Amino acid sequence: YSPAASMNNLLTAPSPLLNRGPNSMTSFEPMIDGLRVESFRGFRDFREFDLSATAVVVTGPNGTGKTSFFDALQWGLLGRLERLEGLRARRNVEHIVNQYRLGHKASVEIDLRLESGSAIVRRTGDQGGSTLELRRTGEPPLFGDEAESVLQSILLPHTDLTLESALTTSGLMQQD
Repeated sequence: YSPAASMNNLLTAPSPLLNRGPNSMTSFEPMIDGLRVESFRGFRDFREFDLSATAVVVTGPNGTGKTSFFDALQWGLLGRLERLEGLRARRNVEHIVNQYRLGHKASVEIDLRLESGSAIVRRTGDQGGSTLELRRTGEPPLFGDEAESVLQSILLPHTDLTLESALTTSGLMQQD
């Protein structure tokens, strides 16, 4: 298991996520600048990660939260962790909220740097479902399905790909 990853390149690596072709009018690509988690999987307490560097290396012994870190990014953007769905014995088994924070909602916030300013993606929930909140500079906050749709259009303009397909099939969220 090699836990190294370039987090800042998560949304800027050449991939279908951005679909920047030769006809693109801009070269700006969204960047993940920060991640905050609480009560999410391996993170019982609040944790904040600065991802604004050119490259971020995630490393550590087993059980220190590397997989939970990547799960937080995926759940924050998609609202589900597909890799865990088949492993659950029963639908009521909690796999999102930290086991020492049962009864609370998990919270994941992702700071995005966009061409038009910045945005905060905030997802809260548990195994039963989640709600997305999207706050962009100079815009009213969006919630639920509207926030999901706008997030998709911000991160994947000019393509019919879903955000889930772009993240899970492009290798952007892959751990080696």
